[in-house]
Amino acid sequence: MRARIFVCAWASLGVWVACGGTGAVQDGDVPDGSAGQSAAGTSGGAGSAGKGAGAAAGKGGSAGAAAGAGGSAGAAGTAGAAGAAGASGTAGGSGAAGTAGSGAASGAAGAGTCAKDTADCNGKPEDKCETHTDVDVANCGACGTKCPAAPANATAKCTASKCGTECQPGYSDCDGNTANGCETATGTDANNCGTCMNKCTAGAGATPACSGGKCVLGCPVGMGDCNDMPADGCEATLANDPKNCGLCGMSCGGAACVNGACQCAGETQTAKKVPLDMYIMMDQSSSMGEATSGGATKWDAVKQALAGFVADPKAAGIGVGIGFFAVPPGGGGGPPSSCKTNADCVVGTTDFGPCFSPLPGIIPGICFNASTGSDSCNAADYAKPEVEIAPLPGVASAINGAMGAHSPTSSTPTGPALQGAVDHAKAWAMAHPDHVVVAVLATDGDPSECNPGDIPGIANIAQVALAGSPKIRTFVIGVGSSTANLDAIAKGGGTAPAFIVDTNQNVVQQFEAALEAIQGTALACQYAIPKPQSGTLDYGKVNVQYTPGSGSAVVIGNVANAAACDPSKGGWYYDAPAAPTQILLCPATCTTVSADKAGTVAIQLGCTTQKN
Repeated sequence: MRARIFVCAWASLGVWVACGGTGAVQDGDVPDGSAGQSAAGTSGGAGSAGKGAGAAAGKGGSAGAAAGAGGSAGAAGTAGAAGAAGASGTAGGSGAAGTAGSGAASGAAGAGTCAKDTADCNGKPEDKCETHTDVDVANCGACGTKCPAAPANATAKCTASKCGTECQPGYSDCDGNTANGCETATGTDANNCGTCMNKCTAGAGATPACSGGKCVLGCPVGMGDCNDMPADGCEATLANDPKNCGLCGMSCGGAACVNGACQCAGETQTAKKVPLDMYIMMDQSSSMGEATSGGATKWDAVKQALAGFVADPKAAGIGVGIGFFAVPPGGGGGPPSSCKTNADCVVGTTDFGPCFSPLPGIIPGICFNASTGSDSCNAADYAKPEVEIAPLPGVASAINGAMGAHSPTSSTPTGPALQGAVDHAKAWAMAHPDHVVVAVLATDGDPSECNPGDIPGIANIAQVALAGSPKIRTFVIGVGSSTANLDAIAKGGGTAPAFIVDTNQNVVQQFEAALEAIQGTALACQYAIPKPQSGTLDYGKVNVQYTPGSGSAVVIGNVANAAACDPSKGGWYYDAPAAPTQILLCPATCTTVSADKAGTVAIQLGCTTQKN
């Protein structure tokens, strides 16, 4: 008997996975395969001069079949050891008889092959076969086969494992030349509208056009294609067609149509913009005492600009109120200049006493207290205006007097100051629901005290006020301040960008211009609902009529709310459908009306509201 050498594999968990023998053996037997983790192999049969080996299946695969060495030529017998089962496979079967020579075990693939049109392109076993090579433009047909870049107005595409291109929506390849891509804009091309070779036509008085892939008519002002039949052109005269009065589909219900407006038994009044109220929160921090290029301090320049604004006849009727920041705790205006008794040192809820005097009650003294000069961080102190909101020009003298009584001496508690401003503006708006109320923050620097003391926190105050009911917009005027920081606050308040006053230029002129711009922006396209001369107002019988500077009057269609505004047709809507107080124009209509300085807007009462 000659020596034999056994080779064994050790698996995890201390289990023998497979053993095989090598070298010549007497009687030709081959050692049995050892048990795998889940099943044992069977022993090999007889043979001579052979060598056998067992093999374990990979994880997730089927058991490997073992082939042992056969006996000498012509000798029968089973082959070597059976393959042991893998971690989740089944036990291997016994090897079949073979001819003399060496035998080798074989195992199935570790995890099996990928399904059709899938492949493991990222090499990660946890998501094996993750790539769909039949549709993936980066691995089209096989891993790494990337489809070439698409030409103009086209997108690369992999279909059935082959690369190609697809025209983007609204474009087509009408000339058949793939090199220049999808060259035709079928969404707007009147000669290829919606699809190649589909040419739009139009009847008399109309211009063929293509919009959104559909043929439409370009009608002249005052005309319309109201029957949707391009063949007969723009057949409707909107100025006097009672079925299409001002706009297609607007019926006068039996009344006449004159100049694009239904002549129903009602009344027409000139539209009046709603009253505007501003609550100005003025920064009186020490940095406002810095000089400008013109020589005056920021404070003096702003004081002059505000005086000019409140005296301007164009501002007549606007409500203006003012508060200052910082103020001492309790919202008082600061300690008195002199005192005779301790009671003289109490201002509002703030005690600046005691009163120090060489002869108390006889010779005036001064108030001195640890709280003197400290700044309030309480928003309620800034919600108390020094001058309450009231119409110009009547309140002008009080505004000027307040500016004259203050000087730049404090720090900059912007957070509580803005919170107090929007709180007061909201309370005022609730008491005056037919007014537009805005807060105006005028400052020259970043916050230096109190919480919130950062720009994001202060911008959030403006954002919350904008989202509230009633909503309060916050306008920001910066006097030589950081544009980026103040823009963030204005954005939160729905009015970005901030108005920035360059202190190297004419500060008075710029600040007054900012206030005038706020006046125009805040009142853009918002109108009061007029009261009828007799009877009760029926909100279902209100129409808005616009007469351009050159042309006939047209009726603007009504929509349910701001979200229903058509981006091209525009329209108008009530501020609160359940209890309306204002008429607001949609953005598209507002742009048209605002640009037409000679145009007019009127409110018609008594006729059924025409819908857009």
